[in-house]
Amino acid sequence: MNDDEKKAARDYFAGEVAEIMLTLPQVLGVKRGRDFTLDVATRDGVHAKVHLENIFSETRDMSTEQRKLRIIVAYGSIGAPPVDAWSQVCGALVPVLRSATYSIGTWAQQPGAAPIRRPFLPFLDEIVVMDQPTTMMPILRAMVSLWNVDEQTVFAVADSRKGLFSAPSVRLYDDKDGPLWIVQCEDAYEASRLLVPGWLASFRGRVEGEPIAIMPQRSIVMIGGDRRPALIKRLLDKAAREFAVSTRGLSPALYSVDAEGRVIPYERAGHDELAVAVRVAHHELAYAEYEAQREVLNRIHASQKRDVYISRYIVVVNGDKTEAQSCAVWPKKIRTYLPRAERVILTPSEAPSECVDLPFSAIEARLNPLANSHPLLFEAGEFPSEHELAALATLART
Repeated sequence: MNDDEKKAARDYFAGEVAEIMLTLPQVLGVKRGRDFTLDVATRDGVHAKVHLENIFSETRDMSTEQRKLRIIVAYGSIGAPPVDAWSQVCGALVPVLRSATYSIGTWAQQPGAAPIRRPFLPFLDEIVVMDQPTTMMPILRAMVSLWNVDEQTVFAVADSRKGLFSAPSVRLYDDKDGPLWIVQCEDAYEASRLLVPGWLASFRGRVEGEPIAIMPQRSIVMIGGDRRPALIKRLLDKAAREFAVSTRGLSPALYSVDAEGRVIPYERAGHDELAVAVRVAHHELAYAEYEAQREVLNRIHASQKRDVYISRYIVVVNGDKTEAQSCAVWPKKIRTYLPRAERVILTPSEAPSECVDLPFSAIEARLNPLANSHPLLFEAGEFPSEHELAALATLART
């Protein structure tokens, strides 16, 4: 990178930081200073000089979202905003749907940078953002501490505004295999409509069978019915394609509603090819989330020179495609973290004949949940002795 390119990159970064800081409720104004700095004025009369060199170097290889969160964490406390800053932001809070590993590149190393969240579906969380004219600012743990409120209060306020999403523009996409609807509101909250109680259930009577929905990315939601296999397959194919190419992917799986109208993962009974494909799509979401986590943690462990093996979430489909299962591998002689898979393969040596294949429940009591892991990982601890392995192998055969 030549000098002109370096200058352009630094100018762009300074502008990016200034724009983000101006969305913070306590910041009144931002001006460019000398020597790669910003002069910041806050509403309570504080004037601060922000030096950008270190954070510029630190965030150079981050994604746009990771960089934004890192900037908020670094500078969000400038001016020590008073408690009444909460009153300035609570009217703009809304809930949104995000993947479990959303912004993990930042919060895996800085827990305060984690967005407040609560589980909504497997590997999908409800988080809270502050809705701004040109951006959504995730509400982070560190920000909630500054406001002197608890997370439950923040969620309660955001929940009270879910009605904003309740009546989006929905049009009939086609009726080729039964009515298929698509959400078209272009407000970046398309997928977050599923957070509205009863919204997906309201499509009962407008589709054939029970409503099923895809949300492969934040801006794509399609709803059909589960009566015709052809439509289920179309939705699966569409979800898989869009999820694979999206930088803001949510899920390649299908979702439906229970008797009370709550959104649940869609399951199809049986062992035919379509039923297995439905199950595989949910496994693919788990695989994607665990892999995103694994990549970040491996990078952190390498920088800390820690020897840890993070087992992959492996999806196995049998030869005649009548069943799909997930498994993880627990090798001997190395500290191991395991995802919650359906089965665990214990490998005391490199000889395949010595491997012991067990249901996860058979070894769960030996595992310790890994603090701050999301999705949840388990530290495997001491590998079973030969006697214990023999007993476990016998158990597996019964």
